[in-house]
Amino acid sequence: IVAHREGRLHLNSFPMTNPSLTMSLTLVVALVLNLMAKLWLSTRQVRHVAQHRHAVPSAFAHTISLEAHQKAADYTLAKSKLGLIDLGLDAITLLGWTLLGGLDTLNQLTLNVLGDGMTQQVVLVLSFTLIGSLIGLPLSLYQTFGVEQRFGFNNTTPRLWVSDMVKGLVVGLILGLPI
Repeated sequence: IVAHREGRLHLNSFPMTNPSLTMSLTLVVALVLNLMAKLWLSTRQVRHVAQHRHAVPSAFAHTISLEAHQKAADYTLAKSKLGLIDLGLDAITLLGWTLLGGLDTLNQLTLNVLGDGMTQQVVLVLSFTLIGSLIGLPLSLYQTFGVEQRFGFNNTTPRLWVSDMVKGLVVGLILGLPI
């Protein structure tokens, strides 16, 4: 970084001439800025909802009871907390796929098993999608059968939930595979 010329110290040109390192650092900076913005917005919303939980806004006082307003505020707070966990999980997953080499590992695995070609590429994309879905599965279950159930917003049975997941997978395959 520093070079000695004519008895003086000078800064060399910007040392990041490695494009991979530059892209990695750019990804990290973008991820951190994105996380900070979302955390800031979520914190503002949570603080506002918590501060105004005790009274129905005057514009709605004649149509919404205090109990219903407080239930909506509590639901919003619970969903916000879950959203923060989801945000963190998404960030960790992104780092795992990219900077920690998860996608490259999955690619090498499918290459070793299937060899190079269209089949390997399709299996890679399907595997990536399936693993991503499995990572988010516990949070989705908790959202539906924990948070929404607690507030009385869930009419879904476990069987219907699984059926909806399978339907979503089939639609995704129909739409995604031809691409």
